[in-house]
Amino acid sequence: MRDRRADTLGQCALRAARISTSRSFCMTVLIDELTAQEIIFLRSQGIRPEEVFDGRGMSNPTWKARAKEGQFDFVLAGRCTNGGHRLKTRAGHCIQCRTSSIAFVRRENAKANVYLAAANNRTVIKIGYASWIYAREETLREQGYGGHWDWEILCWVKTQNAGQVEREISHLFSQHRISGSYIKGYEVQEAVEMFSYDVDKAIKLFEKYARDKLGLDATIITNF
Repeated sequence: MRDRRADTLGQCALRAARISTSRSFCMTVLIDELTAQEIIFLRSQGIRPEEVFDGRGMSNPTWKARAKEGQFDFVLAGRCTNGGHRLKTRAGHCIQCRTSSIAFVRRENAKANVYLAAANNRTVIKIGYASWIYAREETLREQGYGGHWDWEILCWVKTQNAGQVEREISHLFSQHRISGSYIKGYEVQEAVEMFSYDVDKAIKLFEKYARDKLGLDATIITNF
C-alpha cells in the first residue's frame, strides 16, 4: 500500500521547488534586463529585483494573474503612457510615476494579524493590524492611543493581505467612526481608526467576516 502522506509531502516539495525555480529564473532575467535607471529606482525604494515579476511578453490579464499567483507585488511589463516606465504594481499602476503606490501595495498585501481592540470600558473599538498582537496591545496602552489607556485586543485573524482586510473590516463600522488624539514622537497625533460600537456585536461581525470572506476562524479571547 502506498504511503499517502509521503506522496503528499513529495508533491508539496516538488511544487515548492518549482516555485523556487520560477522565482530564481524571474530574478535572473530581471537582473539582466533591468536598465541602470530601473535598478537605481528599485534600490531607492527598498525593492529587491527578486520581488519583481517578469511580465514582459504577456498580456495584462496574464501577468496580473501570474503575479498574484506567485505573490509578487511588483511587475516588469509594458511601458506606461506618461514616462515610458516599465515597473508597475500588480494592479498595473506605474510605481515610478506615483511612488506612493508602493507603500499602499505593501500595506495592502502585508502578512500580519488583523485585530479588533477595545478601550474606554469597551465602548470604543479599533481595527488595525500587527505582526505581534501582544506587543501591539502594549504599545496602544503606552501611547494612550486616541486618548485611551485601557486597550485590549480581543480577537484577531492572520492573513496574507492585512491592509486590505483591515480596510474592509473597518468599513463595516464606518458610520460609527470617532476621532481622538495622542502623543507620539513628542507630537500630537490624530487617531481616526476608532469607532463607537458595541463590542459584542463588533466581535460577531469580525468573526463573520473572517469566516465568510477569508474562510478562517478568528482567534477570540474568551475570558473578556
